Amino acid sequence: MKNFRKSKYNALAAFFIFTILLIAIIPLTVNAADPTIVSINPSSQTVSSGNYFNVYVNCTPGQPIKSFEFKISYDASLLQANTVSEGGIFNGYTTFFNAGTINNTAGTIVDIYGLIMGSGNVSDPGSFVNLNFSAKNSTGSSQITIYDVGITNEIEYIPITVNNGTVQVDATPPNIIDNSPTSGYTGDIYIFNASITDNVNSAGELTVLVDWSHGSNGNNESMTHVGNNYFVKTVTLDQDSISDLTYSIIAEDEYGNSNTTAIASVTIQDNDPPQISSVSASPSSQEVNDYVNITTTITDNIEINDVFLNITYPNSIVENFSIIANKTGTTYYCNRTYSAIGSYNYYIWVKDTSNNGNFSSSEVFIIGDQTSPEISNTAITTSNPLDITATFGWVNITCDVTDNVAVNNVYLNISNPDGSWNNVSMNIVTGNSYYYNSSTVFSQYGNYSYIFWANDTSGNNVASSSNAFSMPPNWDINNDGECKVFDFVLISNHYGETGSAGWIREDVDNNGQIQVLDLTLISNYYDESWWV
Repeated sequence: MKNFRKSKYNALAAFFIFTILLIAIIPLTVNAADPTIVSINPSSQTVSSGNYFNVYVNCTPGQPIKSFEFKISYDASLLQANTVSEGGIFNGYTTFFNAGTINNTAGTIVDIYGLIMGSGNVSDPGSFVNLNFSAKNSTGSSQITIYDVGITNEIEYIPITVNNGTVQVDATPPNIIDNSPTSGYTGDIYIFNASITDNVNSAGELTVLVDWSHGSNGNNESMTHVGNNYFVKTVTLDQDSISDLTYSIIAEDEYGNSNTTAIASVTIQDNDPPQISSVSASPSSQEVNDYVNITTTITDNIEINDVFLNITYPNSIVENFSIIANKTGTTYYCNRTYSAIGSYNYYIWVKDTSNNGNFSSSEVFIIGDQTSPEISNTAITTSNPLDITATFGWVNITCDVTDNVAVNNVYLNISNPDGSWNNVSMNIVTGNSYYYNSSTVFSQYGNYSYIFWANDTSGNNVASSSNAFSMPPNWDINNDGECKVFDFVLISNHYGETGSAGWIREDVDNNGQIQVLDLTLISNYYDESWWV
């Protein structure tokens, strides 16, 4: 399309002025054809503040047309007109076009006109002009009004119908009412909740985000429209952080108006109790006064404050004490001995720095006594000289008996030369020492053997190895097991001597004198033996 401007074509301008004057002087008549429609396109639209947008003045001819003229008005508080450019309805023809004069104070564009130069007309729809506007920073509705409209064919003005348009300027961001909870708990879900409205868009047409952070968790995430004006977003808080949850809610309408709430802080509390695992006693059955090590693994999402071991003793006494200091990594322990025999019930109790507590299940360990007493330092002492007469001779047998708990009984089991036996209780001397002293049990000459036997208060018992000793008869002076002439010689060596009764073995009758009677007493056993 060729466009002849006034500056370039003075002759054409003169012709156009002449034509206008002629039209003014000679009134044109209007035929009865269908009206030509002049309309704003789009008829209505919504734009955001600061945005540029186009408005077209379109024409649908009711009959062939050759020229147009009109003016535009708009709300200057809402819109600013930027440019007016020629439309394409007269494409293919040489045209004369005047873009008019823009007055953004009055809100008008006047003296917009155009025509086909020379012969020709158009009947197809098209646009007269393209108007470019920008929206100001105010909210409201502006009419785009076409007025003083004139359209001609080759000879006259023709009937027209005008359809104006509307532009809604949206400079108002969505309104956000934050209904989110003011507190939360570690590791739990947290639901952001907001009521959001907009002056133009429905809630479903809005874009709503929440930008949140808690511990190592956080993101900029879309909130879901759940009905009416409500939006929600469910997140999971960091299990290991009691720092504040911080967030902002951002809402934007479809015209780019956005609103962001101030950064909100939500107090996050720790409601997660410490976790207790691997509770055990090693060994689970132990000897009295030996060590039992109770261990457990304890973890917490924030920090452990104290760990207690609760023990119920066999006598039902309860002891509760802290083991927080006994720690290797996440393992806590108590290694100690127990002196009471029986079953011990125990459990672990722990609390964290937020005062969340937890208990383990009750466990059992057993303290028993399976250790027998120990017999040591066995010894035998006898009168000197030995004598089977109870008045003059005696035998004292001793031993030490110890036990990890307590000795109950100590017995001396004596096998006599005639095959009989005696089981006698030993007497305690002091501490762990026991004795048995007898002048009658060993009044029979011959070979004896004996063992020590002891038990403790738990029923464990022990027997010593067998010990042997002999009680020689008084007629075997030299204790060699038989009566021979040498025994007579021994007596004769002391013949006529005196002393206390039974002072030497040669005093066979224990009367304090070595005399013929002593020789006579052993002669009764001459050539006899007693050693078995």
